[in-house]
Amino acid sequence: MDYERIGQYIALKRKEKEMTQKVLAEHLGITDRAVSRWERGLGCPDISLLETLAQILNVSVLEILQGQDIKDEKKENEAIVHLLNKNSKKINLWKTIALLIINFILLMAFLGFIFLFLIPQQIKKEPNKNFYTIDYEDMTPDLKLYDGVIVKKIDITDIQYGDIIAFVSNASYSNGLTLIHRVEQKKSDEKTGEIYLETKSDKYGKDGGFVTKDNLIGILEKRIPLVGHFLPITVNNKLLFIMNIIIIISILFLDFIQLKNVNKKL
Repeated sequence: MDYERIGQYIALKRKEKEMTQKVLAEHLGITDRAVSRWERGLGCPDISLLETLAQILNVSVLEILQGQDIKDEKKENEAIVHLLNKNSKKINLWKTIALLIINFILLMAFLGFIFLFLIPQQIKKEPNKNFYTIDYEDMTPDLKLYDGVIVKKIDITDIQYGDIIAFVSNASYSNGLTLIHRVEQKKSDEKTGEIYLETKSDKYGKDGGFVTKDNLIGILEKRIPLVGHFLPITVNNKLLFIMNIIIIISILFLDFIQLKNVNKKL
């Protein structure tokens, strides 16, 4: 809107009514400073005052907004349509911008999804690393339920007291299970010199059995918080990955078409 033109029109109609700024302000329940600001083009009447102002000046609301008299009914209708179209275009532009922002967030979410699931799976395929999820709360607070962990292969001679390691348990109660527990002691056989480790969970204490180079998997290298929540839909399926990419491209293409159409209208 042209504030200066609106202000000049209000001033003209006020003077035609032989009304001072103070009197007009009193009728509207505002200060004469506000009226002075309108007439100098430094602001515009609040939408709640437009109808009352129009009645006082004996003009239409549209004439105030246009800053001119509109005697021709056809021109008045055209002016209304023009004003509505202008506002509609602005609304459509902001809707499109909001849609782009929302879809950008969705895109980042998809990329985060891919990062969490594809990258660990790629790591799992490397010969010296493995990816596991924490299924029990026995190593809190270092490892929490549903965390993902990346385990790096390491020689048993390099394992130190307090390290968190992954191993295949040979204890009677957990035989064959993969555990991720802390090293409690590091010992060697007096006859053979073979190194073996005693382990424990931080919550339940010492494990049964022992760890040798044969059942040692590796040492904890990295923790990925909460990734285990999504384990049932881990992306090994290439088809699901391709579908996600198609969805992303489709969304961005539709956004581009809509933005292009809005720009044409503007």
